[in-house]
Amino acid sequence: MKAITEAKELRSIQMAILDNIVDVCDRHNINYSLAGGTIIGALRHKGYIPWDDDIDLYMLRADYDRFLAIYNKEQQERHTNYELLSPEITKNYIYTFGKVIDNRTVMQEDEVPDYEIGVNVDIFPLDYTLDDENKRKKQCKFRDILYKIRRCKMSSTCYLDSKLAFYFYKYMPLPLSFIERLQNKYVFSRKPTGLIMDMHTRFPYTAAYPVECMHSFTTAEFEGKQYKIMAGYDTYLRRTYKFHYMTLPPEDQRIHHQFKAYWK
Repeated sequence: MKAITEAKELRSIQMAILDNIVDVCDRHNINYSLAGGTIIGALRHKGYIPWDDDIDLYMLRADYDRFLAIYNKEQQERHTNYELLSPEITKNYIYTFGKVIDNRTVMQEDEVPDYEIGVNVDIFPLDYTLDDENKRKKQCKFRDILYKIRRCKMSSTCYLDSKLAFYFYKYMPLPLSFIERLQNKYVFSRKPTGLIMDMHTRFPYTAAYPVECMHSFTTAEFEGKQYKIMAGYDTYLRRTYKFHYMTLPPEDQRIHHQFKAYWK
């Protein structure tokens, strides 16, 4: 295998995946929004945050479900190198959200070094969350526990908090299917409320924001092209992050994702 060592090369693969996703979404009227560091990069740098190396998207759960239903079938019919992975359609998939990968590549992330995946773009479904703040706080704590149990049961080296915690969660007498049922019932809720949230990342309960933020869209420049962002991006970003998104963080907080990537 040939190592992918330059950020420019990695980003070119990710941008091609992004454009493929957007093409599918536009043709099928599926809404998406740049998210996380990607939307901050678009607003602040008109592209990648200089020290960032991934792309994140959001979809409302209904749009995400439609995307899951059509994406791989279309790629197979068009004979592309792209594939959508998600817990709903991929066996032994360690993440709880979707990733579109380039099958010509291999990536190992330091967070889960025993799990290989292609260079990818993350797609996070946005789920309804509880309007009551105290109940939402408990929901997020429950989410974090289920996340730890699931991740430890599916990995041999993902220690998370400590080795002791890892083995405690890994050998809890609860089958993985039961953990996933609990997640789908109590965490990834389809029951409408006034708030939505990325429940697949360990954001605090205060990161919830009004569902109306994703009811309309504008565009922002990212690496020379225009992509959709939620119209309520300011509310989303202020509630999700502790810093002001247009201000550069201190140098010691400019964190790179850790991974190794290769061409097959």
